[in-house]
Amino acid sequence: METTRKKIMMVDDDPLILKIGRHFLAASYEVYPLLSAEKFFETLEIVTPDLILLDVVMPEIDGTEVIKRLKADKRYAEIPVIFVTSVSDDRSEFEPMKLGAYSNLTKPFTSQELHECIEDCLK
Repeated sequence: METTRKKIMMVDDDPLILKIGRHFLAASYEVYPLLSAEKFFETLEIVTPDLILLDVVMPEIDGTEVIKRLKADKRYAEIPVIFVTSVSDDRSEFEPMKLGAYSNLTKPFTSQELHECIEDCLK
């Protein structure tokens, strides 16, 4: 009996981060790399992910606005979100949790860090 792989949406305006993340995760998860919040919301109407990896700093619609919209929509409010950011300070560490994110992952990340963060979240 085949088990269904968990779906992860990666939202980041940096194509290199998406490529690296997909490379790290493709063997274990069904990965949807998305270059903008607009593409994310379009894809969300078609695919419901088990987890969202969300860049904080993006043009047009940033990660904080994305998570606010997600948490306000009862269809998506329970999907766990991990913020992915290059900013590493006390404010950026705790702000995501105030908005409803599960965790925060700092760029650059290793394959092991990414997998551990995801596995911990999906338990």
